[in-house]
Amino acid sequence: MDWNRAAERFEDEVLFARIPQRVRRLIGELEILHVACSGGADSVFALLLCQAFSKSFDGKIELRCLHFNHALRGTESDEDEAFVAQVCASLGIRCRTGRATWKKDVQRVSEADARAARLAFFEESEGSPLFIATGHHADDIAETMLMRLSRGSGLQGLAAPREVSRASRRIQFLRPLLDFSRAEIRARLRDCGAVWREDSSNASDAFYRNRLRRVVVPAWEKAADRDLSSGLARSRRLLEEDGAAIEAWADRLWHLAWNADEGCLDRARIAAAEPALQRRTLHRLATEFGFTEGLLAAVLDQVIATLADGKTPVCFDLSPALRLEMDALRIRIAKLSSEPETASWKPFFLPTGCVAFLPDGRSLRCEASEAGAAWAKSGSDDRRFALVAVSPQLVSGVGVRRRLAGDAFKPHGKSSPKKLASLFIERKVERKERDRLPVVVGSSGEIVWVPGLPPGSEHLLAPGTEAALRLTYTR
Repeated sequence: MDWNRAAERFEDEVLFARIPQRVRRLIGELEILHVACSGGADSVFALLLCQAFSKSFDGKIELRCLHFNHALRGTESDEDEAFVAQVCASLGIRCRTGRATWKKDVQRVSEADARAARLAFFEESEGSPLFIATGHHADDIAETMLMRLSRGSGLQGLAAPREVSRASRRIQFLRPLLDFSRAEIRARLRDCGAVWREDSSNASDAFYRNRLRRVVVPAWEKAADRDLSSGLARSRRLLEEDGAAIEAWADRLWHLAWNADEGCLDRARIAAAEPALQRRTLHRLATEFGFTEGLLAAVLDQVIATLADGKTPVCFDLSPALRLEMDALRIRIAKLSSEPETASWKPFFLPTGCVAFLPDGRSLRCEASEAGAAWAKSGSDDRRFALVAVSPQLVSGVGVRRRLAGDAFKPHGKSSPKKLASLFIERKVERKERDRLPVVVGSSGEIVWVPGLPPGSEHLLAPGTEAALRLTYTR
């Protein structure tokens, strides 16, 4: 097709005023603007829009394209890469491509794995800071908001996708399409004669976002008595504004409470603040000491409750190397000496909604999961997580212990119980790994799951299952 002709027709129709003002301002200050383009309709639209907008600056801005081949859909992924390269060559846009090399079966590659690989590819691009425009649009707001609501997100999570967000010290993402709907994007591309690639995985109900897109959002739109897209877009903007204000107040609290000489926070100042400010300030404390995830939600709730009841002294393990400690006067992060990988540990109970850090640096998380969604995902990577039905033995959490001589259980797919040693051999679990893996048990002592093996057959999800637990093992 004639991409130059399509671009000319696109320029005649598009309204730059619909690009968020903050995004327009940032683009106008750049020398190089990158566009992440997968080949799908949204990112092709973003590429054409950014090309048209950059032209209005009389050659001051150089437009570049980034395409990452996740190598998850065989020839389809390769064809996407070739398509993007051909579009850029036709439009005279410099295009840089990258390709993932997975050391495991592509069926076991998670969305988080793919995102991390893509970000690593972006990090190698020229420019610092690096500004990358993406194809997130108005419909993504509804899907993202529903996903974040279901996992209990606060303002920061519910305000996504933001017009501008930071992915790392170097990378900031720009989202110029938040005022455009998915339907409008496709209609405008058709009108100007442009084509795009369809990702076949978008039709699969295996992914939470796809199920929301195909079932929940259309039902919501049908039930609504007003325009859903514009209302959600306004809500997202207001949430972002409120979040920015609270962040500013939290920054002031930090400067009032932080004692740089002693490396701690003044407990009295933090305790006197509103919970929203406490939460952000404690997150920042953990981040300052290298705990990049911030305080985990379950731990953070416990810390805030402890501030309110005045207990002292108390401590909370954040990782094998970091501990949050509170006494009557201070809140601080203590760095612990690392233990050897062979360090022993005693059996313990892991409540639902909590995470346990093991001496070798690995972790095990136990969290409630909606049974229907869990059932749809039950065939996923059993080396990293298991989805099990909640039973009387698992009502409030699970027991965790080390492997014992003679341990045996009946995992899904087996007709009778087998010893763990034999199951490890069948699954080709390395010998050095076997004694490091946690054994998850129910209140009666029965084995529920061991990472690398399917969950026990008596704890399998079934179509009538009402509640489920997700057990996640992170190496």
